[in-house]
Amino acid sequence: MPRSQLMSWEPKPRRWKKIYKGKAYTISCTQLGVDETKEASYKAANEWWTKKRVELDQDLPPREDYGGALDMLELRRDWCRKNGREDEASAWQARIDELSKQPFTPEADPFKLVLPLDFERRKQAIEAYGGAISADIDGLSAEFQYGDGRLWDDRQKVELKSTSMGQPVRTTGRQVADYLGFQLARHRSGQISVSDYDQTRQYLTAFQEWIGPQTSIDGIDSARWEAWYVHLLGCGKSLDTKKKRFRRARD
Repeated sequence: MPRSQLMSWEPKPRRWKKIYKGKAYTISCTQLGVDETKEASYKAANEWWTKKRVELDQDLPPREDYGGALDMLELRRDWCRKNGREDEASAWQARIDELSKQPFTPEADPFKLVLPLDFERRKQAIEAYGGAISADIDGLSAEFQYGDGRLWDDRQKVELKSTSMGQPVRTTGRQVADYLGFQLARHRSGQISVSDYDQTRQYLTAFQEWIGPQTSIDGIDSARWEAWYVHLLGCGKSLDTKKKRFRRARD
């Protein structure tokens, strides 16, 4: 069955285009957060256009009325997609969908949807230790005082710096391949045994398969290491193997 493409592919700018009611709408692969090929991006383009048409048909408020909240949510979704965090990307997309459907009112605070998913749990923890978060605090202030605003700023600064310097994203797959190549050279020169090399290969391959070879190593933060540790706890291997797998990946 042929693939259904709701937009037209433009190869040179690597983007998708749609003429609707006499007006042209375009979206690039970079904006979609996917590889810059027709095959890799058409599904994301279909999803984008489907939502865009609903927005146009419902005559929803323009993006600027949301005060930049939509842009912030989309940046976070795209960062998660680029770093192999599909579950988190889906959660941010759900926030985008929710905000996009809300009618604009001057009293609305769209930045409430930018707060972390576990914000209520964090609020309860603060209150449990005698602290308090003002009920009148706006969403953006709460995000930077009690949420992950600074963390996301740092992540985006790293990405922008790498892009501006023309540096490729350092992926897990590339780093693992380079390190195993170095360890293989050590084995061939007699510095380590074949069993040492094979053990390293098995441990790093397991980590790579879990986190995804396209994941940027700059995006592996403490939360990801904690998730890797929890994954190892339930993997059915011996305690010694679990410890070695965790340490080898961290090293």
